[in-house]
Amino acid sequence: MDQKESYAKNERIAPVYAGATSNNCRGKGCTMTKSITAKHINEALEFRHACKKFDLNKKISDDDIELLLQAARLAPSSYGMEQWNIIVAQDVNLRMQLKKASSLVNSPRFDASHILVFTAKTASGFDKHMTHMLRDVKGANAVTAAAMKAGWKHWAKTDFKIYDTPDGLHQWAARQAYIALGFVMLAAAERGIDSCAIEGFSIDKVVAVLESFKLINRDNDLPVVMLALGYRADGSTHPRSRRDMDEIVTWY
Repeated sequence: MDQKESYAKNERIAPVYAGATSNNCRGKGCTMTKSITAKHINEALEFRHACKKFDLNKKISDDDIELLLQAARLAPSSYGMEQWNIIVAQDVNLRMQLKKASSLVNSPRFDASHILVFTAKTASGFDKHMTHMLRDVKGANAVTAAAMKAGWKHWAKTDFKIYDTPDGLHQWAARQAYIALGFVMLAAAERGIDSCAIEGFSIDKVVAVLESFKLINRDNDLPVVMLALGYRADGSTHPRSRRDMDEIVTWY
């Protein structure tokens, strides 16, 4: 049995909250009944590759796609603001339009079982979003929310220089979306699901497509990356190269 077949038979611990006694397990009260082995992690990392061609006939189960979306939902974000959203593009016409807005080399990726479009907040969209997060999601009262906003703005302007460039806040939000992207890709590998992150597209064209379907307002949200998810077609893998560890990491 090869690695792909082994994953397909679920011979591993579920990703993201593996072995936890509860999906809400966190903090001092959390006890882990199992731990994921180094071998298991390495197998998932080696399994993951940028899948160039997907099997049209193999679809991800509803349970698995929900798990991958949960991986994104539980991903960390700066200040816990979750400055991004995901559009699951399953409508045939929507996918066709997204495909047309992408580079030709990425056309085969749209044969994947699922296409996710990650969007990130713009500067104008973030202020309202932050208020929603603080008041509605985190339950802060008006005074606490105002104080937290003031503290964030001081950090953003003085320390992290987010406002030094016109799109600085959007780029900061996009970086948070990429953290969620990484969580989804690793969780997918744990489930034996292939993936390919897609940046080869025209942002202007994709914005126009998403707005035509009333999925975004460009003043508040912009697409930053897409993710194809599915199962590799035969012969779709290619050798990959990586720099040596001592070139990547500096110990001091």
